[in-house]
Amino acid sequence: MKVELNPIIGNIRGKLGDLVFRQVNGKTYASRRPISGRVKSGAEINRQRRFAVSCKLAKCINDIDIYRQFWKKEAKGKMSTYNAIQRSNYHIIGPNSFESEPILTPDSGSLNFNEFGFCFDGKRISMEMDNERINLVRDFKKDNMAAFAGVICLSVPMYRDYNEIMFIGVRSDSEKVEKDKFTMLSVELNEFEKQTVEMYKMCMLYFGFVSMDEEGNVVNEVSTFGENLFPDSD
Repeated sequence: MKVELNPIIGNIRGKLGDLVFRQVNGKTYASRRPISGRVKSGAEINRQRRFAVSCKLAKCINDIDIYRQFWKKEAKGKMSTYNAIQRSNYHIIGPNSFESEPILTPDSGSLNFNEFGFCFDGKRISMEMDNERINLVRDFKKDNMAAFAGVICLSVPMYRDYNEIMFIGVRSDSEKVEKDKFTMLSVELNEFEKQTVEMYKMCMLYFGFVSMDEEGNVVNEVSTFGENLFPDSD
């Protein structure tokens, strides 16, 4: 509530206790400062946390070029690809973990778990694809490049001053895919990323494969999968 004061008081400006004084059209007004420190409900805290985590995740996915291309068709009107990703992933954020795997792309195909090999040596993430069985490439003459990309989700920090949850985006180089052969895809963490990973007890990689033409235009994708980079911590 704002109250006009008697002119005899003079032109007071600024704060005094919980009162704020302002000059408007030559008149002095006083109003109470907003009461701070209101205790938030558990539901409010949970909504804020889910929103913050979904924003971090969306930024990480949006920074991966081949995934951003898939989201362009979802970003309608004034909506950006970042906003489309954030809205799609908000519902998967649970109180303590993901309710389901992150949505890296709006649509996806299928992939049998046994059709690729996975390896992490502490610094390099490697994937070996069975090109014919993985059903990623549609035309080996045109759609003949492939890459894997994903998000490393870090949680349960070893020290209290670390963020509760962090994301690191990874993307392999694009490699030529030939029928009846295997293709090795890999990405190496830089020193900062490697040190960051080592500061967390839980380290999940959520990833998918993407095929593209030689100009880098994305063509096909497969489902998102999760791999624990620290399986011995289970």
